[in-house]
Amino acid sequence: MQPNLKGLTDAFIAKFDIDNKPVFTTYFGGSNHDMAKKIVVKEKGVNDQGLPSAYYIVGATWSNDINKYAMNSFGGLQDGFMLNLTNIGKLSYTYYIGGTEADQASSVCVDDNDNVYVIGSTNSTISTDFIRTKPGAYNQSTFNTQYNSSTFIQRYESKILKWGTYFGGNSELGQDITVGENNSIYIAGTTMAKTMASSNPSNTPCGVPGTNTYYPDCNPGNGAYFQSTNNANTSGNPLVRNAFLAEFNESGTLTWSTVVGGSENISDDGFYYYGVPRTYYSPVNLSVNPLNRKEVTLSGRLWVDANHSFPAKFNNTEYNQISTKGVRGFVFDFRDRKLNWGTTFGNDHTACTDWVFDNSNNSFAVGVSGLGKSTPTPSNVIQEYSNVNCSVPNNVNDEFPNCIPSTTFHQQYCVNDGTEDNEGVIIGFNYKHELIWSTFYGGSSLEMIYANAFDKLNNFLYVGGESYQTLCDFPLIDPNPNTPNRYFQSSSNGGPNGRDGFIGRFKIEFPLISGIADKSTKSSSILQVYPNPSNNLLNVSFPKKDNYSIEIQNISGQTVYSYKTNSQTVNITLNISTLASGLYMIKAVGENGTEIAKFTKQ
Repeated sequence: MQPNLKGLTDAFIAKFDIDNKPVFTTYFGGSNHDMAKKIVVKEKGVNDQGLPSAYYIVGATWSNDINKYAMNSFGGLQDGFMLNLTNIGKLSYTYYIGGTEADQASSVCVDDNDNVYVIGSTNSTISTDFIRTKPGAYNQSTFNTQYNSSTFIQRYESKILKWGTYFGGNSELGQDITVGENNSIYIAGTTMAKTMASSNPSNTPCGVPGTNTYYPDCNPGNGAYFQSTNNANTSGNPLVRNAFLAEFNESGTLTWSTVVGGSENISDDGFYYYGVPRTYYSPVNLSVNPLNRKEVTLSGRLWVDANHSFPAKFNNTEYNQISTKGVRGFVFDFRDRKLNWGTTFGNDHTACTDWVFDNSNNSFAVGVSGLGKSTPTPSNVIQEYSNVNCSVPNNVNDEFPNCIPSTTFHQQYCVNDGTEDNEGVIIGFNYKHELIWSTFYGGSSLEMIYANAFDKLNNFLYVGGESYQTLCDFPLIDPNPNTPNRYFQSSSNGGPNGRDGFIGRFKIEFPLISGIADKSTKSSSILQVYPNPSNNLLNVSFPKKDNYSIEIQNISGQTVYSYKTNSQTVNITLNISTLASGLYMIKAVGENGTEIAKFTKQ
């Protein structure tokens, strides 16, 4: 534990239990600037109370003295870092990540075999400390870029760096990484590369590009989404970018890689370079559906272009907002590498900063909405939408989408004091990509939501961010006022020019909109499980005859039961008597697609 601030700015880590009691809080840093960028929970491996056994945090540091547990030395002007904490907050080890110039670690994930992956951005052309060749993997050992940044990827096995590679061809910013099906790895970021490696026959397909102008694309075929050009960069302007999305298998082989986007510029806020980090941070984000790990979303913000070449995809019922100006949030949803849904959303200066799936195939975007208005109304609020039916706003350029569920928090107005014009926002979609919830979240000063997480056991959506709040109108609630030692801060301590962090928790209690049955009622189009809850025998009813491979997963995503039907089946009974009590997901993969449901074992 680090009880005190050591430098100009330090990172901090705090853990709270379900009753809002602090489990631990600690600073982390050295004598200069330090910033945490991402935290991930090690899902596998739990203690005797069923709690996760470790946390991994990555970020950027300007300190050459971060702590005595560092496994290596500070290497450049700015380094990335990765640290490992136990579930009680004890520091296990720390790594500096970087070469001779400026580097940062942006995101981290842990696969089913406890291998740890880190992604980030680097200016270091000589990086022997974090590049490692792995046989059969994608191994780019040279800094291939015309400009000043490249993506790097690392894999650690039992604390040892086993694979490290550059990735890219022209000013790539690596911003997120996550685990997919069969321990595949998805990465995402932004790029200004305008030439794909596949355009030159001398480049090996899905291999390392031969020169610094090529983006390392990889088209696996079979309908996978693939762009042969960077549509945003026709002039070579380094400020104009498309997103990129790539997939590696468990061995590190590049299996799919494409740029994503139209003529619009996708967020370039990703690299904190030589100094104090920027407050406003909006990278591209990845989220994998835990019920179908072949489904991944790519989200962020973009500057809408008058040419309207954003690669939107939707049907008649899916949310589809095509704006003609301003800055918007966006999402692309891919299933089996195919583009399944793509849309922009929000009013002007909306950014999507994180995306998460829940237990029932619903998904939630969080971020910030910059309203572009600074004059307070007499009631001190600004209404930003005119429609109330969970559809695309009537004025897609200036109105925020309005959707008010009956059982969930809703702040219809953005409160504005005349000096600040940013507010946190939360937007929810169901499995059909229909809008099911939207709300502002904040007070009369500037607020930004940076991250969200879903508690699968209790159906809680958590959001976190920062507020420049100096007035007493931030929407606060203390759910356990009579609980001793719970944490509740009722006022801002940031001062007139400072800011505080905030945490919000929302109970998700939407009606049955997700295609997952909780009761024994029948339906012809969704997977049914009954009785629910169940003690020993679980009946499963399929929507159509098929040959199914069935997996039951616990809330950590571990497969605890598997079964294959050997005939065209519509009903089976499973013996679940050996399963521990708790919430489970059942997935049935057939020749005609995947069906999912959830149930409780008593």
